[in-house]
Amino acid sequence: MLQIAGWQLRAPSNLTRLLVFAALSIALLLLDARGHHLQKIRAGLTVLLTPVQMLAAVPTRIGGWAADALRGDAELHEELERLRTAQPILLAQLEKYAALEAENAHLRSLLGTSALVADKAVAAELVEVATEPFRRTIVIAKGEKDGVYVGQPVIDAFGIRGQLSEVGMLRSKAILITDPGHAVPVQVNRNGLRAIAFGTGARTRCRSATSPPRPTSRKAICW
Repeated sequence: MLQIAGWQLRAPSNLTRLLVFAALSIALLLLDARGHHLQKIRAGLTVLLTPVQMLAAVPTRIGGWAADALRGDAELHEELERLRTAQPILLAQLEKYAALEAENAHLRSLLGTSALVADKAVAAELVEVATEPFRRTIVIAKGEKDGVYVGQPVIDAFGIRGQLSEVGMLRSKAILITDPGHAVPVQVNRNGLRAIAFGTGARTRCRSATSPPRPTSRKAICW
């Protein structure tokens, strides 16, 4: 109990504190969900937390450097020889893909449709992977200043991996397609079957809800 100017003030009970903080949390959630007023605050906090994230990643980087140093030159020479052997094959495949891309562009021009995938892409470094059991998110070292935006697809050498869910000034968070809260429309090019791929929380598995294939029109040939 406190006494201020002759007045006795009693500290609020734990229940009162709980109700006040719960109401404040709900108000902030509603404010952010409707007006996205907290987006700038989150972006600012991301900038402030960037040094902390960099410091947290230092042990991992040091461990990687130490492992590379302990491997020796023999493994590096083997890797170099493997890459030299694979280079002609990759160049041949690249020429084949260039020819296929030119053919697809010609077919799209005949159909009167625009390109389905933009050529512009941004390469990003993977900074962090979520450690929660049922959450599948990653953090990349690209942000608003690099031109990325919320909802932008994230792809790698094996195809689509997810999409950006939060974008900060320097770093962004992406939700993977295996996250249980993520869903993405897909189509089988061979037979036109459309489906929705839902994440299951597992690292390598999704589930799908299919719909019957529709007749392909000249103006809409995919999702």
